[in-house]
Amino acid sequence: MMLPPTSARKAVRLRNASTILGLCSVYGYLTSAWVSLEGGDKQDRAHVTSTWRTEFRRKLVALMEKIQDAQALTQLARWEGSVRGHRPVEEYVRLEAVQLEVLSSLGQVRFCCAHQRVLAHNGYSARRRVESPP
Repeated sequence: MMLPPTSARKAVRLRNASTILGLCSVYGYLTSAWVSLEGGDKQDRAHVTSTWRTEFRRKLVALMEKIQDAQALTQLARWEGSVRGHRPVEEYVRLEAVQLEVLSSLGQVRFCCAHQRVLAHNGYSARRRVESPP
């Protein structure tokens, strides 16, 4: 039996590192858009509102596809266990599940940011304990 020139285990590790880096990038983009919506003048907020939603959605979908590819690659790399020794596949599956959960949470935060003007109008901004604790 011939082994592939590149280990599938290494490919899984690199893919997971790439998706974690992508999660950090998406989180940073969301945070910067949120801060831009909070402060600044009206013209800056209008520009951020018109452009960040579609860009964020594009980044979110691209990252979702990467995570799904990583899940498929993890399942494909299971066969190497009999040849190259034991591998903690369950931990990688759990890591990818957590990444999907974080990604869905970021999508929900995006929804809240998109409706931030309505929340601010209702007086919710003054009562947020996360951003401005007492």
